[in-house]
Amino acid sequence: MKNLLIYLFLIIPIAYSCSYQKKKVKEQVQDVISSLDENFTSINDSTWRYTEINNDSLKIDITNYNNENFSILVDFKGQSQDYDLKELGIPFKAPELSWVNSDFVCITTWWSAPFGRYLFVPLKQLDKHVYINKDIQYADSINNNVLYIDTVINNQKVELVVENLKTRRTQKFSFNSMKEVDNYPYYDSLKMDKDALSIWIGLREMDFDISEMNSKTKKKR
Repeated sequence: MKNLLIYLFLIIPIAYSCSYQKKKVKEQVQDVISSLDENFTSINDSTWRYTEINNDSLKIDITNYNNENFSILVDFKGQSQDYDLKELGIPFKAPELSWVNSDFVCITTWWSAPFGRYLFVPLKQLDKHVYINKDIQYADSINNNVLYIDTVINNQKVELVVENLKTRRTQKFSFNSMKEVDNYPYYDSLKMDKDALSIWIGLREMDFDISEMNSKTKKKR
């Protein structure tokens, strides 16, 4: 729906060259937008806002500045924080809400194939956002764990990290690339839950224990 609204807002008026026609068409487009989605607000000719969620305790607005910058406004129980993606140095394409749980808001800011970049906002500390400058492969909304590729050595060895957003505890794993998958990110698929990370390359399955990530005390080594 958002992509359709943005398309309508940007593309249709451009098709008309005369100023009076552009104005008339833009008014018609605004009427269509309003009827399609009440969460969409046009601020001016090059800026618009989309409300991702709005309930009694949480409101999230994403403002698009003509695709040259985006800002994310998170308001939780009367406390609010605005995140300017360009100012924060966070890459963006078309930011959107990925998920919300009792601890975090997860905003996808940029993606490509199986990985992306995310902004994580802790609801109890809005001024303490989390941005991990890595290609995140998976963001677990249930256990607050994220999986990302940390390092690729000579296109042969892949080092992965699982990090818990609440404790910032990390656990590193590695595997060697195989000829079945010889391009980034060097695996076919993966699955991660509270206790285990499974990665498939061709017919090969690799399983890693991540139960320590969610334990209240660290295991003795």
